[in-house]
Amino acid sequence: MSNDAPNEDLPIRDSAAPRVRVFVSYSHLDKQWIEGETHSVVQRLAAATRRLGVEFWTDRNLNLEPGEYEKRIALEIDRADVALLLLSLNFASSDFIPTFELPRIRERYENKDRPLKVFPVLVGPLAWELFPDFAWIEALQVVPGLTVPLVSVKDNDAKWAEAMNQILVAFVGRYLPEHVHPRPQPRPATPEPHPRPIVRSEPESPHSRPIVPSESASPPSARPAARSESESPPHHDKPDGPKSRRRIWTAVGIALLAIAVVSSAVWFTRPGAKNDVATPTVTGATDAARVAQVPPHAAVPVPSPVASSWRVVQIGSSLRIHYGSRNLQYAVLHTDSGYFRMNAGDRSGWGTSVVLLPSFWAGGTYHQGGPVLAAWKDEGADLRLSFSATMSTMEVRGEVRLEPPGQDALVATVTVTVSGAISLDRRPGEAFKPVLLSSMHVSDAMWDARSAFVDAKRLRIPEEGWIVEPPALDTFFGLTGGTSSSKVNVPTIDVLMDRSLQVTGWVTRSTNPTDNNVAFWAASDEILRRWRYRLRAVAP
Repeated sequence: MSNDAPNEDLPIRDSAAPRVRVFVSYSHLDKQWIEGETHSVVQRLAAATRRLGVEFWTDRNLNLEPGEYEKRIALEIDRADVALLLLSLNFASSDFIPTFELPRIRERYENKDRPLKVFPVLVGPLAWELFPDFAWIEALQVVPGLTVPLVSVKDNDAKWAEAMNQILVAFVGRYLPEHVHPRPQPRPATPEPHPRPIVRSEPESPHSRPIVPSESASPPSARPAARSESESPPHHDKPDGPKSRRRIWTAVGIALLAIAVVSSAVWFTRPGAKNDVATPTVTGATDAARVAQVPPHAAVPVPSPVASSWRVVQIGSSLRIHYGSRNLQYAVLHTDSGYFRMNAGDRSGWGTSVVLLPSFWAGGTYHQGGPVLAAWKDEGADLRLSFSATMSTMEVRGEVRLEPPGQDALVATVTVTVSGAISLDRRPGEAFKPVLLSSMHVSDAMWDARSAFVDAKRLRIPEEGWIVEPPALDTFFGLTGGTSSSKVNVPTIDVLMDRSLQVTGWVTRSTNPTDNNVAFWAASDEILRRWRYRLRAVAP
């Protein structure tokens, strides 16, 4: 907040002791974002988070003599847990903010013993290239975006509400991780093609011994089995099947008589498809949980007596997860590898995968991914997808609970438990990885992951080498999507862990867009027996 005018301390606060203190840095020429009746960012954030114990401090009505004012500002920066920066040309041109507030905020931000979180919000246009001292702020996850100031949408009610929701979700997700984001109303998504082959999902670090996959884990560099004629070719974002395919829904009633038990059921067949080799399994998720061990391309009809918003389609080793009356696809689980992918709505494509099984080093062997058994059923409005696997001498069990799709976002909660003993190798930052994101970035023009981020810090993805060195201790990280020469509207995938872990990643140099040459993970030096994280796909 610039010292454009002296004013009395009137913090926006709850009567309870705050769990998170937020220092608001702004120019008084932008006071509409502080106290405006319609477009006050601070008041809206405060109202939405007050019950969660968040206190926002501003200098409005602060009436102090020169010298005392600066001392109070310095004190509040020192007390804060988060610095909210309301960025604009007024902010950058202030005589006070760049010379007094920002140096102290940056000093706290870079203090490893007592770091200050920084939450930048672009409220007005800002020519970043004219302010080189702001480069460290530009590298953060600025919301709503580096070139989309709030002032550009404030006269459009729908866009303003969407931008404020984005800001609120980002704030709560970064600084109050134990609170679940509000669920938007369901919205259908576009169907998913067969995903890109998993060529190399975990690259070898420069200090690593050769990766030798164990008999229980799929090789990181293994390619999937050849596709049948009825499957889409890899790495093309188009609906399943040839373009000439016409879907015809036909209801056929078949009475089945058995010698011992007489039963009848109404069976609904999958839409007819021209040139299909076989009919895949299509089931409502409300049916009893079914173990996904059907041989590839086997036609296995399952009765669906109760209509369901969720549907699971099995084709070979892929479980394709659909939602809504249009039967559009939002996610896919590959049971041959344990890789899971999500999209974020009808404006979203497909890109980054998450490895549901833990990855680890033991006895000089690297274990990542592997075959899983899967079952699914509805629980309320959610879809519960459970999985299990054996990795070396460990048994892994987990579940993915998918919430109904929202407005350009899909949210899942993943819970995993591990039993059994194993001796991990001594590899700081990569010994045991409870969650790993696998993606592609072969050049600045061709990628599924444009950049990485840890908390609010944006990280460039190099051609080769470490993404974060040394690892950053945090709970929130992910890979940013967008549109490149290889994909359109790839979603941003972020992970919110239930504890702080070592976040880092590695890039293997590649020119092949079918290579998963980017790995970004959270790691522990010891085996975790149980963990949980929120997984989210957000449209670019």
